Amino acid sequence: MKNYEETKNLSLDSPRWHLLAVVAACALVYYVSNLSTALGLQPANGFLSSLHNFYGLDFYAVVFFIPVVYAAYAFGIREAVLLAVAAVVIILPQAIGGSAYPNSLLRPAAFGVILSAVGATIALLQRNDQQRREVASELRCLNNIGKAADETKTVEAFLRSVVSIVQSDIQLCKKVGIRIKAGEKQFSSAGFKDGEINGFEYLEAAGKRIGTLEVCYPVSKGEANRKEALLKALAERVSGILRRIELEQDLKQYSLQLEEMVKSRTKDLEQAVVETHEMRD
Repeated sequence: MKNYEETKNLSLDSPRWHLLAVVAACALVYYVSNLSTALGLQPANGFLSSLHNFYGLDFYAVVFFIPVVYAAYAFGIREAVLLAVAAVVIILPQAIGGSAYPNSLLRPAAFGVILSAVGATIALLQRNDQQRREVASELRCLNNIGKAADETKTVEAFLRSVVSIVQSDIQLCKKVGIRIKAGEKQFSSAGFKDGEINGFEYLEAAGKRIGTLEVCYPVSKGEANRKEALLKALAERVSGILRRIELEQDLKQYSLQLEEMVKSRTKDLEQAVVETHEMRD
């Protein structure tokens, strides 16, 4: 799993490369007045340069909110704050060289604080929203497993439903792979790989181990405890339902046996009555 994530981060389709491209574009926009001077576009340069001090505001610096917000939403607080610091470093030469005020470092410093605060706030809101959606999907998964137990009559059909439900309902970051073993039966999803297992629980019923539940999914260190609790709850849910199905099957079999015994006993009694009448006659 680690090799997969590292390869993905190096890919040109990685969000990190997209973020770097956005930062480069923002830096280009910020120094557009300097570029116009270098290209000899003097008429445009006056207007473009004035935007660096537009009623006391560096209008071009506002564009750096775009990559900071993107970093906060896609990666988290650390990346957002680091990008805010990088934005301050980018605007610092212009702030020092283009300012006529003695406190030329105050504005970029204040801007960096504001940028960091905005990024951190958005990252926290995004993380809370992500956790809320994940918890909702996990509760929906446990509920759907209970519904599957009512809709299926055999252990095989139930375990197939569990594999399908877990893979579709639980949002454990990106990809989820699951394998359930019960006795000699084994059911696994398409995304399950033996070398990437990072979650394991026994299925137990009446104090006996009746199978195993294994999952593989990418998860951060901060989420490890919650995912372990989810896996345990999932294993307990599946174990309880397997036990219930087993008891229902045993009860049904016992009922059939009892029914056969009643029929046989009734037939014997009827035969005995007939023989008694024949003896009297």
